Amino acid sequence: MLIGTLSDSHGLGQRVVSYYLSAAGVHVISLGITVPPSVFVKRASQEHFDAIAISVLMYRSALLVQEVRDLLDREGLSVPILVGGAPFNMDRTLWQQVGARAMGSNPAEGVAMVKGWAGLAL
Repeated sequence: MLIGTLSDSHGLGQRVVSYYLSAAGVHVISLGITVPPSVFVKRASQEHFDAIAISVLMYRSALLVQEVRDLLDREGLSVPILVGGAPFNMDRTLWQQVGARAMGSNPAEGVAMVKGWAGLAL
């Protein structure tokens, strides 16, 4: 699984989710913080990740998830996106609006979502 934070310099959420996913047996590669949408897509394309997890702190960053989804679609990649962070907790439908497959309100929910996705080796 590929994980990172879009456009925000606050990476605590993605680090905690990475730890939870790793503890659940998911191989996680972190891109870090302030990652542009194109980098998520480039890495997903090159390395054939099963899923992408995106953490955000700010609403403007949450809207960039749609750009990741659009770029993935243009490349013909049906990689699911899991999102989390404050904007998604404040607007419980925002994840759908930006093209994510699921939203986790906390790290444990994120792990449960990933475990439920077919094709991921856990």
